[in-house]
Amino acid sequence: MSHLKFHGYLVILSTSEDPNPLNPAYRGVDCIPSYPTTYPEEEQAMEAYVFEDFKDERTGLIPNKAKALRLLRLFESSPRKFDLIYCTDATAEPPAEDYSFLGFDIAGLGGDYWSIVGDFPVDRRVRSFLAHLNRWGLFDREAEAAEFLRRYRALKLPHHDIDFQVIKVHARIGRS
Repeated sequence: MSHLKFHGYLVILSTSEDPNPLNPAYRGVDCIPSYPTTYPEEEQAMEAYVFEDFKDERTGLIPNKAKALRLLRLFESSPRKFDLIYCTDATAEPPAEDYSFLGFDIAGLGGDYWSIVGDFPVDRRVRSFLAHLNRWGLFDREAEAAEFLRRYRALKLPHHDIDFQVIKVHARIGRS
């Protein structure tokens, strides 16, 4: 597993499109909206999110708050609620602004941000890790997330060979 240095924003849905019954509280990086959208009110915003210059090519994260807020505003006509989260590698600090820590997620960067925490496996050999998830369905401690990832790989659970990263998820800023 490589450890990348990264930071940036994601526009996510306030609730998952397809919640996992094992982790229904999950509010991490895997809550980005699916493309293409089935909501006509989101078409322009989703086209911009996917095809315009909002995202960093290496990580898929939105590199600055101004761009992230501009994209978030494009979703205002949607019947669904969207939020903004700030993501960093596990060692980085949040920006100086007033951000609240949500927890640690585990996902691949870029693409669809598929999370093994959000899509918690049914396998009974990792079931004990559910007790370590907080009210947002994320790990409170980096060590817990790293141990879950280590066990996931050792058990060769689905897609265990993906270059997963432990992602520190900071504040959620919802539209008012």
